[in-house]
Amino acid sequence: MAARLSKSVSKVFLSYRHESQAHCAQVRVLAERLRTAVQSEGRELVLDQFYQDEHPGGPPEGWNRWSANQAEQAGKIVIIGTGGWFRCFEQTDPPGVGLGAACEAQVIYNELYAAKWVTDRHRVVFLDPAFTSALPKVISHLHYFIPSDDHIFGQLVDWLLDRGAPSTAPTTPAPIAWPTPIPDFKTGLADRLDEWPAIAELFSGKATKRVLLLEGPTNHGKSVLVRAAAEYARALDVPVATLDFKGGLRSRDDVFGALALELKTQVPEFYRQGASRPILLRQELRALREPVLVILDTYEKVCDLAELSDWIEHQFLTEVPNCPALLVVIAGQKMPDLAKVAWRDHTQHFELGPIPERRHWEAWLQQHSPELLSHLETLLLLTRGHPGNMRANLDTIRASLGLAATR
Repeated sequence: MAARLSKSVSKVFLSYRHESQAHCAQVRVLAERLRTAVQSEGRELVLDQFYQDEHPGGPPEGWNRWSANQAEQAGKIVIIGTGGWFRCFEQTDPPGVGLGAACEAQVIYNELYAAKWVTDRHRVVFLDPAFTSALPKVISHLHYFIPSDDHIFGQLVDWLLDRGAPSTAPTTPAPIAWPTPIPDFKTGLADRLDEWPAIAELFSGKATKRVLLLEGPTNHGKSVLVRAAAEYARALDVPVATLDFKGGLRSRDDVFGALALELKTQVPEFYRQGASRPILLRQELRALREPVLVILDTYEKVCDLAELSDWIEHQFLTEVPNCPALLVVIAGQKMPDLAKVAWRDHTQHFELGPIPERRHWEAWLQQHSPELLSHLETLLLLTRGHPGNMRANLDTIRASLGLAATR
């Protein structure tokens, strides 16, 4: 049996499928840019088209073996993501189709399987963002690049050159400075006996789930819970970045700018560079030693924006396990599909419904309008326990009595 080939940290290999002449030309353009960017650092960029330029007769061992060898040897592998390459990876094409790509794709599959799908050698690049929906589930957790602008291309180069990699020297990071809880904090909530304790626990340093999903239809109390979470965080002196997607945030750049503005003290270099290098955001979030809360509100608006939802779900939230001080609350009528994300083990998902029981409203009404306790049954009959309707009806009654609206 042939000896296993050793890996070369100086070699970068582009694995792709020959989908069309136009696609091959796109790959070559990217490869030439990358070769220019990495060769000054002593890295060799390997592409079959470059090899054939220098060896018109092809490799002595044949293209299939050459392809497999490159996938085995390279220190970094850039997978050009297309439906055809992913079919090779998952072996769903008929036998004999796409042989070169199939050889290297199977080497990559076997190595990732052996590594339990944990890798810093392999990343996916999409030249066409439409193919992000074809990303196989087993590698959907990996960070991927869509190098449509200079800062994403620079991020790809940073990864290839291991820039910003953590020191290999053993270090003990400083502990996170968690705040002292406020046990008697007034939330203004009628119930939420599961949801509010989970929110409060986020700030205790004991939470094993640091992403809370608050899902429910309109008028079911999402806004009140989100507002209470932000108010509690501020009472604890925890910085809050609230991104409400009904307010015009439509792209990654919009989100970058909002995060930089809201957290400029916590991510100063990302802010200083005009929110233009997302890798700095990731690095500074990883380095935080005091908690921050990021709220993503009205998340249903994100679900129809493929590029933005892909970045949030497959890049930003994938950082949660690496950022022990990062706390996230997502609220909306739609949520990310947890079956397709790598951070699902770090989540608690709450589906908000009506609050029909009198006992859960009594304390709330005692706090907001004790003179109307005798009308609670009528309010429940009118509203069916929907929190938004309950508040609106109570405000109508208070207005008719010349009283101020509820908080």
